Amino acid sequence: MKFFHGRIMPYLIAGLFILMLGVGWLGHQAVNRVADITETLYEQPLASWTAVLRIDANLHSMQRSMKDIVLSASELDIIQQIILVDNAEARILEDFKILRVHFPGNSVLVDEALQRFQAWRKIREQVIQLSLDGRRAEAALTTQTQEQQQVREIEDRIDVLLEIARKNSRDFLSASQKLRDNLRWLMLLGLGVALVLAVWIARRALRLEQELLGLNRNLENRVAERTREIVAANEQLTLKNEAVSAMNEELTAQNEEIQAMNDEIDCLNHNLATANDTLERRIAERTADLTAANEELAAQYSELVETQARLEQERRMTDAVFDIVPGALYLYDDQGNPVRWNRQIGKMTGFSEEELSRMKLLDWFEGDPESYQRAAAEMVKVFRDGSATLEANLRTRAGGRIPFRLSAVSLMIGEKLYFAGIGMDITEQRWMTRELEEKEVRLRTLVDTIPDLIWLKDADGVYLSCNPMFERFFGAREAEIAGKTDYDFVNKELADSFREHDRKAMLAGTPSINEEWINFADGGQRVLLETIKTPMKDSSGNLIGILGISRDITDRKKMEEALADNEARYRAVLEQAPEPVAICDPDTGEIMEANVRFSERFGYVVQQDRPLTLYQITADSPENVKGFLDKVKQDGFLPMQRRLVRHKNGSLVQVERSSMLVKYRDRQLMTLTIRDISDEVRREKEIQRDAQLATRVQKALLTKIQPKPCLDVHTIYKPFSYVGGDLYFMDWRYHGQVLRGFIADATGHGLGTALNTASMHVLLREVNELDLPLSEQMRWLNRRVGQYFDEGTFTGAVAFEIDFQIRQLRWVCAGIPEIWLSTRQHRGILAKPGMFLGVRPMETFDMNVLPLADGDACYFLTDGLAELLIQRQDAPVDDYPAMIQFLEAMATEGSCRDDATAVCIRIRSLPVKAECNDAWPKLLHLNGYGDYQRLKGEIASILAEVTGLPHSLQEVAVNEAIANALECRDAVSRQNWAKVRFNRIGSRLVVRVKTSRMGFAGNALLKRLRAKPEELFSFGADEGMGRGIPIMLSTTCRMLYNEDGTEVLLVWRI
Repeated sequence: MKFFHGRIMPYLIAGLFILMLGVGWLGHQAVNRVADITETLYEQPLASWTAVLRIDANLHSMQRSMKDIVLSASELDIIQQIILVDNAEARILEDFKILRVHFPGNSVLVDEALQRFQAWRKIREQVIQLSLDGRRAEAALTTQTQEQQQVREIEDRIDVLLEIARKNSRDFLSASQKLRDNLRWLMLLGLGVALVLAVWIARRALRLEQELLGLNRNLENRVAERTREIVAANEQLTLKNEAVSAMNEELTAQNEEIQAMNDEIDCLNHNLATANDTLERRIAERTADLTAANEELAAQYSELVETQARLEQERRMTDAVFDIVPGALYLYDDQGNPVRWNRQIGKMTGFSEEELSRMKLLDWFEGDPESYQRAAAEMVKVFRDGSATLEANLRTRAGGRIPFRLSAVSLMIGEKLYFAGIGMDITEQRWMTRELEEKEVRLRTLVDTIPDLIWLKDADGVYLSCNPMFERFFGAREAEIAGKTDYDFVNKELADSFREHDRKAMLAGTPSINEEWINFADGGQRVLLETIKTPMKDSSGNLIGILGISRDITDRKKMEEALADNEARYRAVLEQAPEPVAICDPDTGEIMEANVRFSERFGYVVQQDRPLTLYQITADSPENVKGFLDKVKQDGFLPMQRRLVRHKNGSLVQVERSSMLVKYRDRQLMTLTIRDISDEVRREKEIQRDAQLATRVQKALLTKIQPKPCLDVHTIYKPFSYVGGDLYFMDWRYHGQVLRGFIADATGHGLGTALNTASMHVLLREVNELDLPLSEQMRWLNRRVGQYFDEGTFTGAVAFEIDFQIRQLRWVCAGIPEIWLSTRQHRGILAKPGMFLGVRPMETFDMNVLPLADGDACYFLTDGLAELLIQRQDAPVDDYPAMIQFLEAMATEGSCRDDATAVCIRIRSLPVKAECNDAWPKLLHLNGYGDYQRLKGEIASILAEVTGLPHSLQEVAVNEAIANALECRDAVSRQNWAKVRFNRIGSRLVVRVKTSRMGFAGNALLKRLRAKPEELFSFGADEGMGRGIPIMLSTTCRMLYNEDGTEVLLVWRI
């Protein structure tokens, strides 16, 4: 025992202590590492990454909503999309706040992206305002230019932020992986150390046990040796006894001594056996103690691991509960320094975790002296009384204020005093309180303004409340009536009547109604009241009073008395009605009664032909007649319908009938009103024939151009009804070099519209013959349309020219802003603004220009197809045959609710330009003012080739000469043509302009002007001459007219 306690116990205690320290230290390190990784994971890189992803998603959502705003036709749809844009904008701004706190890179990038996003707001507001004003074309144009550019810049910066956040997340995940690997190795190392210590302790205990077993074996050997010695001595004694048997008497004393020795040996053997048993028992006990110690050590280790896991789970649960508290949860020390807080504080106020860690308790109330003083006083109260409650305004990071209700208690943790509490945002509560007060005011106002008498009594008949109308009855104020009974204001007989009706209502337990005559005390007016008395009960069903409402039914009584007069008038109206009227049974269809007009028009007399039913007089199947009766019974009425009625003589009469279900007492009757429309039907058929004729005329007015191999032209024309308001016109101009066309959409679908389109067709043919630029042609049409159309009629139109000579598309929009293109420069819809024709006589129109190439296609549509195509994203604009099929399918589908017209053009091949463009001289034929405007660019390029300048004085002079030749300074086309010849002769540029108009004495005029150069631009005697000749004379080296004055020669030194 002494050896065991002295050698084994110190080693066991030391090993157990070292093992517990090692496992505890390793567990502590693992928990700290996991906590650091979790906190960094959720607050640093992934928060930034997810914020940038949400910004990108919400940005695309705003783009889709802005496109929907531009394409929406109704104001309600626009407002719904505005709400979606505002919600997405709020989410984006919230994510930008998160980026400011958690973004790992340069915060300047976040600020730049936020500034771009805020700058986009002005453009969005402009687009929204244009859409709300109905200016969708301008809104679409703004969206395609400014808004798309701004959004691209924002998306570029968002992509940079996303790439930085993604890289930081990857770096963090790599670092966290390394930390996890290190932690895994650290845990394995700890387990290895613990295992080595356990093995060392076990081996030490085994060694001690082996030493004990060795001592036992030595003891047994010594006992056995002694036993052998005793046995040997006994044998010697026996031999001696046998040898000296004769000497027994002499050796008796020796035998006794030997017997004593044997007894001593037995005693020694007994003591040895006892010592051996004790030693074995103690070894077994020590072995059991060692086994129990090892098991206890293993149990304590397992318990330690489970305790650490429970502590970790408890910490996570505490953090989760702490953070999901709906208000602000906080803990401060006695100096007002923050110790702990939940995340709701940062979400509600906008402060970051770092900023919150530096804010003392009273810092929340800076800038609000009143809240600051009350907070300081309540803080003292908490430490003095143990708890306090405060309503104050907390400041936010953005500079605002949030009303809070703060509750706090003092806590003693260890030997230190702390300040703990919770705060709730009471903004909504305050709003609800104000709302409740306003509702109470409105309810009181409603009760006070109701013209009925309203009062409330308790079960004993004592008045509790009343409205002003009831005050008039008693002639007293509510304050004077409350607390009194009927006997205090009216005579006993009337008061008894009131109380009797009160008791009946209370006994019945349901509302009761009675009528009574009263006199108002304030004016003596006598009225008949219908009084409803309702017993009022509490939540337990106990009667607490009577609510009474009395309504003046004096007028209703008079109306009931007048009901008899109404019956007489009904009979008069029925009999004197100008149309046939019949009253029928809706179940059987039997005609119960009919007026005189019914008998006169259809020959039936109800009293004589009874029973007479609708099945007999209606030229329809019994099933349809029964369906008609069931429909009336179901809906209560049937709108005007056209049907055939069988006259008593067998002829059929065209009528319009309408029905109404009349309910009185327990019966239902149906009133049937019939109007003879035979003459109207005859006139309608005539109008229908006229409409069909107008349709044929309209289709005949549509022009088809002469086909050419250089382009494909396909037209679609589908009017919504017989008469449509759409029209198209095309014609080849300038010897087949220009295809000019118009597509128009006049308001309306009636015969008047047919006249308008016919007038429009005449005007299109007339303006087509005028040699005017496209914009001037539209101005001319606008002035002339206003002369033919009335104030409520206008026309949308698009004029276009495809110029094969200069490879150019020109178009002008007037009320139809959209065209669809598939060209090298643009694909899809292109919108240009322009006012409708016939609205403002002096309106101007802009001409738009695009270059053309082989394979380009353009589509001109009226509103019926354009409005549908704007909503479709799958239009195959680049595939001309597929686009034609797509448009034809839209024109025939049920969703097209307007005339559908389209002119579709595809360029097969443009004419090849001559390879000798650089050869001189160069000749241009101008067939009029329009041709001159069309070739102005060509004139400028020819002169720029010589002068090296895009625009020059030579160009000004040549334009003046052409304007004189065509006589078009007032932008009015006249039937004149001009030939312009450009030539380079050495260092001189020679331009000759010949006109078809009548010549004049040009050289004589030049002579007078050269004689007095100082009067070149004062004109003098040539006041009506204009500016053209003086400009040409002052800018040229030489100027000369031919003999008849029809050609001018201009020369410059180059």
